[in-house]
Amino acid sequence: MIIQSAAAENFLPFRRRVEFPIADLGLVRVLGENRVSGAADSNGVGKSALLSVVAFGLYGQTLCGRSADDVANRFGRGPTLTEVVAVDPRGPLTWRVRRGRRPAFVAIETLDRPGGAWRRAVEDGGAVDALAWVEAHYQPWRVFRN
Repeated sequence: MIIQSAAAENFLPFRRRVEFPIADLGLVRVLGENRVSGAADSNGVGKSALLSVVAFGLYGQTLCGRSADDVANRFGRGPTLTEVVAVDPRGPLTWRVRRGRRPAFVAIETLDRPGGAWRRAVEDGGAVDALAWVEAHYQPWRVFRN
């Protein structure tokens, strides 16, 4: 699995939709700038939240174990959304996992060719481990877990 992009809205520090296009970048260095307070250089601007977006999108909880309403931005209005897009390095199959709160849901979609339409593979009330589901239903695509 190669992660192509991640996005979030009303998730942890992100009130507005933010997108992280990381396809073909190789090693990525994440920098942050605190535009709210000069007293806290880059604290709390969302550097580690990028990894939390991916973890929550795929597994339903962050790397610290936060889930459900604990990941919702307390100042944001509307639903909490995450989206992770990944590709199979051996073939043309692309996956998109969308997960949210308020209301809770998870949707796993596939794209079999560039420019095609996303096809819904599963939709649930939020309790699906997306990588385990992909591994169980699409054996040719071996999911790497470390």
